[in-house]
Amino acid sequence: MNKKQLVFSNRYNSYFDEKTINRKLKACSKACNLPTITSHGLRYTHATLLFESGASIKEVQTRLGPRRKYNNGYIHAYYKR
Repeated sequence: MNKKQLVFSNRYNSYFDEKTINRKLKACSKACNLPTITSHGLRYTHATLLFESGASIKEVQTRLGPRRKYNNGYIHAYYKR
């Protein structure tokens, strides 16, 4: 897999905006009769699963991508559990 390959991309391998991703996730969730999840929810779940599998804070930060103010929120929320 190409390191620059996006998880959610349009046919030109370019970014979807968050609203578009969430709309598509909502449609998929509804079609599969599952609870709705947002892109933020997927990111949080991904971080949680990494921690639960033994990943370090640094590994999770690297995996989540560019450092953003909410990355630390995932980490603090997990360690308060």
